[in-house]
Amino acid sequence: MRSEHAVPVARAKLRRVFRFSLRTLLIAVTAFGVWLGVKLHQAREQRAAVKEIRALGGWVHYDYQRQFCSARPALGTAVAAIHLWRRFLSRRRRSQHGL
Repeated sequence: MRSEHAVPVARAKLRRVFRFSLRTLLIAVTAFGVWLGVKLHQAREQRAAVKEIRALGGWVHYDYQRQFCSARPALGTAVAAIHLWRRFLSRRRRSQHGL
């Protein structure tokens, strides 16, 4: 035979599981903000890199794009793309060091 008090006790236990303090909420919001800031910084860095690569005459494609797009240069130009990356990275290092 079930007790009449069994249902309210089960609800009280369930409520205790989902309780959290204001400190926990603030820590969670701060952690989410830091994560979001890191992701935004990565996106801005990528946007700047793509802009510089295109300014140097290179091409960029992303993982979600079709692999064999007609706008993409032939595979023989892969060496040229590597050369553009090296030029971009060396130019970026020089600008960071004020050279």
